[in-house]
Amino acid sequence: MQKLITSAFMGSGRICGRAVAALTIVVGLAGPALAQDDGAEPVRRAIVGFEFSGYSQLFPDENDAALKRALQMIPSRVKEILESKEVAGEIGDQFPRALVYSLLDNIGGPMRMIATQRGFDAETGQPRLGAVLSMHFDDAGSAKSIHSEIEKLRAMAGEEGPPVSPSTRFPGMIDVQVPFGIVSYGPREANDGWRYEVIYGDIPDPDAVFDLLPDAAMKGSVGRGVIDFAAASPFTAMLAGMANMAGEQAGVLVDYFKGMGLLGPDAIAAEWEAGYPGDYAQETWRIRRAGQYAEGLGLSRELIGRDVLAALPVDASFMSIKKMDPQREFAKAKEMMQSMGGAGSWDEVAAQIHEAIGIDLEKDLVNALGHTGAMYFADSTGGGSLLSGVMLVELSNPRTMIETINTLAARLNYMVAEQIDTEIVSVKADTYVRNGIAFMEMRVRGAPIPSMPTMAVAGNWLVVSPTPQGCLAAASQAQGNEGTSALRNRMLNTIGIRADAVSQMTVINPRRTIRDGYSVLALLSGMLENAVRSPSGERDPGMVLPMYSELAADAHPIMMTGKWDGDDYVVNTVADRSALVNAAAILGVGDVGEVLLGAALGVGVAGGLAAQNEHGGGDFDWDDENEDEWHDTDEHE
Repeated sequence: MQKLITSAFMGSGRICGRAVAALTIVVGLAGPALAQDDGAEPVRRAIVGFEFSGYSQLFPDENDAALKRALQMIPSRVKEILESKEVAGEIGDQFPRALVYSLLDNIGGPMRMIATQRGFDAETGQPRLGAVLSMHFDDAGSAKSIHSEIEKLRAMAGEEGPPVSPSTRFPGMIDVQVPFGIVSYGPREANDGWRYEVIYGDIPDPDAVFDLLPDAAMKGSVGRGVIDFAAASPFTAMLAGMANMAGEQAGVLVDYFKGMGLLGPDAIAAEWEAGYPGDYAQETWRIRRAGQYAEGLGLSRELIGRDVLAALPVDASFMSIKKMDPQREFAKAKEMMQSMGGAGSWDEVAAQIHEAIGIDLEKDLVNALGHTGAMYFADSTGGGSLLSGVMLVELSNPRTMIETINTLAARLNYMVAEQIDTEIVSVKADTYVRNGIAFMEMRVRGAPIPSMPTMAVAGNWLVVSPTPQGCLAAASQAQGNEGTSALRNRMLNTIGIRADAVSQMTVINPRRTIRDGYSVLALLSGMLENAVRSPSGERDPGMVLPMYSELAADAHPIMMTGKWDGDDYVVNTVADRSALVNAAAILGVGDVGEVLLGAALGVGVAGGLAAQNEHGGGDFDWDDENEDEWHDTDEHE
């Protein structure tokens, strides 16, 4: 076991060393060309970083008290397993128990990480990179204990590892020389107490460097972070230059990423923060400088209007609406295909599509679409289940879409007739008009197969649903009856959401979906309870999931909105303070939880039967002896 641990430690060190060495060569070659020549000292910038307040700050709601208690039992359960006779004998005495146990005791504590850059050194051309990974501990003893155990493990590697020495930068830590920098690791007394840290490169003050993270603007904040593509531009520019030299196709990808704002000194930065500012949970993402890259990011400046909410039913338990530009996205995809595949590639593909389905994809389909897409589940379209799902796409030219649907139906029927249709069973795409609305429904004639996906053109909307009943109900609502529409939804009015101020929105009504997700959550909660219970009965979390009436009472709606704030795009999500409430609400959307659980159980049963058959236990044929006993017994006669 000792040899195994030593080999793993040394092997991982060699792999990391080779990766760092390769990066050193690449950056070293490109560094002089990118070094600053104006004499100005580059400003330190955060490329990526986060700060998490710790597990203790999560799950503040009373509904989650038992959940939090159960999760806190996981380390004890892991230790119990490691100490069991079955496992202890396998892992041996050389297993670093003290280190693993110390880590388990402190898992989920406050943690922060940051990677920074200050450009390139003017003299050497080497990058001025720095990084800190920091874990907070309750006292000096805990941090120093982990360090002691890590040093014991390192000592097992012998002298083949990289040379180490007491840190000259941070007393009490260890220095390791690596390409273009020093790694220091060990315990350190920080401004907020004792921490165990790994500090790399250009980091003179491992406390002050975290001031580069976005300010915690939210009351009750538990986490914040940033990923700044502009700050990474000195290095992404180097990689982009190498990609451009690799050929035209790689250059196309570079242009694509530039269009998304991921490359260049003015690239986007994503800042996030999460917390509990009141009787709800909140998470906010702010995409800095998104305005100039709106097209590449697929973001629209159009706002959702009353006409869109009027097309959705009042009893929608889940709704998601987004403004879009299908013509722009199609043009981008076509341009990329043209560039990647050579001249004439798109024309060839378009011709093949036209020959196969009889339509011009751009003229007959894409150009007929409008700038709004929506999806929802509702009782009125099928009881809120998965089959009640409806997709709406706004149309700029409904007449063209009707003609396209008729063409598709005719071509589909022709193709299917040659392959499937018999005198007994046939499959047809039937088109018809009901209540002035044009429908196309897939029907199996002559066989009990429940396949009836349906689409319709109702007013300025293309409506798609798994069932003709749901499509009919959705198409009727899509014609704009405000009295039965989402404009009359009390939940939306209560939470004060203004659709005409956002370009995208997603809303879940927990008072409707919790009842469908509760049973699945009960099973998942039971799995957690049983997993952390001690076989001896010494440890028991109790009932993790509260009763339904308690969980569903006063549940806060889950809503996500996206809107512009000047040149920034802000995505804001608000939900219930209880993680269990939110989990039940999400699992109940369209019965997705039951579908996923059923699929997982099916896979598990199938896997178990396969394993049983593999070991000879899956043969259900009666042997001769049993068959004789069955037939010779009077009781069975």
